Amino acid sequence: MKQKAGKKKAIALSYEQENMPAPKVIAKGFGYTAEQIVDRAEQSNVPVVEDDNLAQILCPLEMGEFIPEVLYQPVAKILSSVIMYKERQAEIKKIHRF
Repeated sequence: MKQKAGKKKAIALSYEQENMPAPKVIAKGFGYTAEQIVDRAEQSNVPVVEDDNLAQILCPLEMGEFIPEVLYQPVAKILSSVIMYKERQAEIKKIHRF
């Protein structure tokens, strides 16, 4: 998929450790489609991480394709930050319940 330089891009990944060998691409797009992917993620309380370099590397992957092993480490860093974010949000909710 060819895109213009500087055009917004979004790649959505899914990963279920128990059921999947690696994260896979579940959505991707450029421009307006990228904005829609980000909006839908935010509306669904799915954390959005901006990493233009990684997005550029992930762009050639097809929908439903698992990420290649060479990308495990950079994607793991993002998944780790998402997990920590979710844990912090859960702690904040727990504190505000009292």
